[in-house]
Amino acid sequence: MDIPVHRNYAGERALRGIITSEQDEDECASARGGAMQISWRVAFLIVAAAGAMHLSLWKVFVVLVGYLGFEQLDRRLSQRAKEKAIHDVMCGWKVSAEDPEYEDKGEVSRARLTGSDQIITARVAELMTRV
Repeated sequence: MDIPVHRNYAGERALRGIITSEQDEDECASARGGAMQISWRVAFLIVAAAGAMHLSLWKVFVVLVGYLGFEQLDRRLSQRAKEKAIHDVMCGWKVSAEDPEYEDKGEVSRARLTGSDQIITARVAELMTRV
């Protein structure tokens, strides 16, 4: 699969030119399976504010559990949005019948990159993401 011109995709797979949907699914599954991380600053502020307001322990617990739940929900929603954006850019493109150097998706057409152009584009994309 060729890397499109406007795609901001860098990494080892792009540099090697090997991109498969199975690898993408495996990486997404391993990223989703990570342990939930809590912002210790927020937890400290919740406990400190609860202590200053003389709240009971069960109310502090309810607030902390609510915070953790909404934090996890926010992370899942942002991960889904990220995956959807990547999927929209990556999937559904067909080689143009008129010109094999282009790909079509509905009314949109884009240039396909081959060989060393893929490597250069991947390196530039990696530099752009680091800046």
